[in-house]
Amino acid sequence: MKEKTPSAVFTLLLVFTAFLSIPACGRQSDKPKEVLTVQDFGSPMELVPIQSGNVANDRRLYGLTDCDEYLLAYTSGETHAIKLIRKSDFQVEDSICPLGEGPEEYLGLEICRYDYSTGNLFVLESDKSLLREINIDESVHAGSTVVKGERSYAKSGRRLWSLYVANSGRQLACTINDGSFSYYEIQPGEPIKEEHLRSAPIELAESLKPNTLYITQSLSAFNPEKEVAFISYANMRRFDLISVEKGLLNTLYFNEKKSANQTAEEMSEMYQWYPWGIGSTKERIYLGYALEERKSEEEELEQTHILVFDWEGNPVKHLVLPIPARSFALSQDGKKLYTLNESETELNSISVYDI
Repeated sequence: MKEKTPSAVFTLLLVFTAFLSIPACGRQSDKPKEVLTVQDFGSPMELVPIQSGNVANDRRLYGLTDCDEYLLAYTSGETHAIKLIRKSDFQVEDSICPLGEGPEEYLGLEICRYDYSTGNLFVLESDKSLLREINIDESVHAGSTVVKGERSYAKSGRRLWSLYVANSGRQLACTINDGSFSYYEIQPGEPIKEEHLRSAPIELAESLKPNTLYITQSLSAFNPEKEVAFISYANMRRFDLISVEKGLLNTLYFNEKKSANQTAEEMSEMYQWYPWGIGSTKERIYLGYALEERKSEEEELEQTHILVFDWEGNPVKHLVLPIPARSFALSQDGKKLYTLNESETELNSISVYDI
């Protein structure tokens, strides 16, 4: 019996279907892997400092922020909250944000963002639910903190931990409520509602609920153009990308995928605190991250590795510092990395790297 041959139309359909499947596969491969390993970031790039110096300050500094010709750093036990450090010689130019509870003083301060286009620094006072906008150049010239504007979030009904302002004016806040951190879209003078929740809810089993605060703690970076936040959880090897408009965009894991409950069970023995620093540019996220697990509470986290992502969550590169750092900042163009080092001989040493 003679075999039937496929019709020309059927053959064309098969070819057309196969052709369509090629770009579809390509699009799927562009999506970040759900579970990342350090190998996905490529061969480690050992950085070499091009400049080093020590800030002459009697108190320990922490939390660097790039600010045009200055670096900003927090201090404690002094009259002001923030030091302005000249990039040219790493010496203190001035101090801003006097500490206290008065109307022109600051309490529980958090640097949110420096706007290069206006020269204004956004700082959040959690205890007052108040965001203030400070002009750096005018403050230096006046010898005092020059506030250009402020917004109150007292009606939000939540304690604000951090706050991000997009170029469009939309705002995203990390809030703490009932022992849990969450990210909400927020507006001044308006209460937060559950419909404004943008991060993924993290629910723990009843016996593990005492660990909720530590499970939901995070470090985050924000892209004001894309209106997207990158969240690295402190005690989970997990990263979330969330949009101010759409909420959760993607969830990634490092080394292995573990549920929040699995991680909370392990936390009964020891906290880890994987991320030790974070910074970003328009194109990249730079995450200081501990690659190894701590074996005891006395063991220090390794603070020399920086994992670099793009704003879709794709791994880009792996930087390795020769000197452990307690914080870092990036220049506006993303070409220089400034680190505030952990040094046994110098209290506040700074290094500069080309990246």
